[in-house]
Amino acid sequence: MWVIEETPPRAGLNKWLPNKYSNYAPYRYNHILGVPDIPGDANSDGIVSVGDVVWLINYLFKGGPAPNPCWKADVNADCRVTIADVVYLVSYLFKGGPPPKYGCAISC
Repeated sequence: MWVIEETPPRAGLNKWLPNKYSNYAPYRYNHILGVPDIPGDANSDGIVSVGDVVWLINYLFKGGPAPNPCWKADVNADCRVTIADVVYLVSYLFKGGPPPKYGCAISC
């Protein structure tokens, strides 16, 4: 799990692995956040990039894992995850197209 941990004097993005840090406990539990839910972030790595395009293509055509939650991959907000979302995302990333929208697909 990725967390944003605020430790004075700065905050940082860290990967927290419970099996690696079994005795780790944050100093305080306020302001420790998971990766934000960003429209278009199909692979849930916290950024919208070509990796999300690859994730969607693998999901749609190769039997890869579904985006979780599914609405993040419904970038054109037509309530479905299809090749149209891949085209929309490619247009955004490489052609200056409109940014991904909050989708409404509830299942993939």
